[in-house]
Amino acid sequence: MLKIAYDVVSGLKAAYQLNLIHRDIKPGNMLVTKDGTAKLVDFGLAVVQGGADENEDIWATPFYVPPEKLVREPDTYLGDIYALGATCYHALAGQPPFYANTSSLEEMIEIKSAGVDLKSVAPDATTGTIKLFEKMMAHSAADRPASYDVLLSEIQKRQT
Repeated sequence: MLKIAYDVVSGLKAAYQLNLIHRDIKPGNMLVTKDGTAKLVDFGLAVVQGGADENEDIWATPFYVPPEKLVREPDTYLGDIYALGATCYHALAGQPPFYANTSSLEEMIEIKSAGVDLKSVAPDATTGTIKLFEKMMAHSAADRPASYDVLLSEIQKRQT
């Protein structure tokens, strides 16, 4: 999972250098090539960093949407970091981080305010990996890795 995360973060960093935010990180938008390289696809919901989203609706997959999106804060790369963390959680746990059988925005906000406990559902994952993915899913965007470079470094530390 760390190798896949590293590849996807590298792709997100490249997109961010072009001022893009993906906004739809989820398992279905990550493909793995025959040689084991993970690729991020489907930039259909991407926006320019700092640009306005002209759609007033919230377009997101509930399991992976960052909490700040639900309260209509501007999209940033930190939302992509959250969604990747939620995707990695799902891969390690075999289940999404939150169950959200609701279309209520208020209920989704409440569900997302609960912390995650990856260790309880993925006991074989290393402590460092668990802490990293949980940090990526921090409720407050300010508590997530501060940049793609920081995140890449954190992933690399855990791969060795």
